[in-house]
Amino acid sequence: MKRKVFPLLLLSVVFLASCSLTRTVALDTTAVLIKKGSKDFDYEYSWDVFKETALANLKTVEGFLFNDKENRELLATVVKGYAGLGFGVHETLFLDDKLKEKENSQSKELAIDSYSRAIRYGINYLKTRDIAYSFLTDNVLRPKTISEKLNSELSTDDIDAVFYMAQAWAGLINLQRDDLNLVAQMPIVKGLFDWACEKNPMIQYGACAMFYGLYELSRPKMLGGNPQKGKDILKKYASDNPYNLLATVTYLEYVIVNSGQEGEYKKYKKKLLRKFSLFKKLSNFSKVVESNPFLKYPHLNLVNAIAMKRFFFITKNENELF
Repeated sequence: MKRKVFPLLLLSVVFLASCSLTRTVALDTTAVLIKKGSKDFDYEYSWDVFKETALANLKTVEGFLFNDKENRELLATVVKGYAGLGFGVHETLFLDDKLKEKENSQSKELAIDSYSRAIRYGINYLKTRDIAYSFLTDNVLRPKTISEKLNSELSTDDIDAVFYMAQAWAGLINLQRDDLNLVAQMPIVKGLFDWACEKNPMIQYGACAMFYGLYELSRPKMLGGNPQKGKDILKKYASDNPYNLLATVTYLEYVIVNSGQEGEYKKYKKKLLRKFSLFKKLSNFSKVVESNPFLKYPHLNLVNAIAMKRFFFITKNENELF
């Protein structure tokens, strides 16, 4: 279980450093290793393992960050980590509560907390690049101005921090649509996404398409939204990425289920059950065969594990949906 001990091994590197200069060098080196090592989570095929280990790893990284509050490698890691924890664990668990129309969901509150932490760390990250939070709020109605500012001040090294900060901010807004002041910040989020997605359209395996699809879908026409365009983006995203099952589950959840298309739901459910059956075999060595298509996409393991959990909650509550 290399993944679990990795942060502790890194911790010893810092504690063994004696002088201030050595500590700085060791911490900088460690920060780079941590950021690179965090990509290992993408290959995790068990949602339960991710749920149990993500927070512990994040708190370890925050311990390093406490000693170097402006370390961009560490800041980017915790921004991505809390955004992922918020969506992959807490908002995914909240989906079950939401479909049951349960009030006072603890999972929702935990998702809000995780997203808020990601945003705060993201603000600190941008501050190290001389972009103040006040600049974002002062230009709340000018997403193009925001993306142009990022373009002039940032580099491709900053894409992850900006993208996952935007993802967390969008998630926070989605969970609190009754907070009009928060909803009014959506143009800021779009400005952040516009910059990151222009620099790397395939970041997080095409997740830009998910944002733009949901962005168009969630706004009524009178407010400039284009629900049909949003549906088309999500459908194409799912069609173009057949082994990124989160793309298909997102289309299922936000388009098919929301519009009450029971016939389409049954068709997609059948396809997804077949694919998830193959994906689940990755957790049992004796059942994995070389022809399993998911062996070719190990970088999608965590995405698919999250998708499988969300799909489980949808099917679990399907009698209440149709």
